[in-house]
Amino acid sequence: NVYNVSYDKAWEASKDAVVDAGGRLNEEDKAQGYIIGTFGMSAFSWGEKVSIFLTALDKNATEVEVVSKRALATNVTAKNWEPTIHKQIKNNLQ
Repeated sequence: NVYNVSYDKAWEASKDAVVDAGGRLNEEDKAQGYIIGTFGMSAFSWGEKVSIFLTALDKNATEVEVVSKRALATNVTAKNWEPTIHKQIKNNLQ
């Protein structure tokens, strides 16, 4: 998704989106453009890992890619966090 905001605003909104959605920030590198978070175990899942990749397209446009992976490959009930994170990023930018 492309957001019509600066890289810095998209970065902060993306970091906050992980926490706001109930995740934990594990690693981040603003210069390299990635954020890694995790979501814990639940009654339906062994947990998920979420990676967010940001690319500045220009001073007022930033591409944000969210990738959600199961912590355990055989966990077919794991949640796909991509839509939730993008929705939260949009909310954080308002």
